[in-house]
Amino acid sequence: MNENDYSKILIETKDLIMKKGEFNDWKPLYRNIWSRDESAKYMLWKVTKSEEEAKTRMTRTLDYQQKEKYALQVYLKDGMEPNRIRCHARTGTNDIRRNGDCHWPGVCR
Repeated sequence: MNENDYSKILIETKDLIMKKGEFNDWKPLYRNIWSRDESAKYMLWKVTKSEEEAKTRMTRTLDYQQKEKYALQVYLKDGMEPNRIRCHARTGTNDIRRNGDCHWPGVCR
């Protein structure tokens, strides 16, 4: 893996896997997050209104994830369906700050 190839980043916990997304993630992300008013309510993005828009959005998401080391999707191990998008940014030499986290309604209780 070269210095700027972030495609193999994987962070795993008992219940979650955080990794780069895949194009086919567009469908569960659209169904569970992007099309839901309650998910977008406090976010800086608008609801995605069609499957075609979701595919375009997924392409943009993957392009962004290629450039940003810690822009990852979070998958529940049970079923491996993406349940949120998480973005971390380096704020200093050894500091990483979460600057975005969006999940589908009902996933966090």
